[in-house]
Amino acid sequence: MRFFTRRPWWTEQERVNKGIGAQVLETEVWRLTATRHGRSAERVFELTREDSGWRLARILG
Repeated sequence: MRFFTRRPWWTEQERVNKGIGAQVLETEVWRLTATRHGRSAERVFELTREDSGWRLARILG
């Protein structure tokens, strides 16, 4: 599943210029479900897209 969240820009900079675009205010998040081979327990991972690549943001289960 893919969705977008708002970045906490107020902790990174004092102000965002008007009309600068959604890339500054929003973060792309992918939620992935995975299982280990032979096991039934699922794990849920959230990855965020950063300028330098992908980052593991959270493990939910």
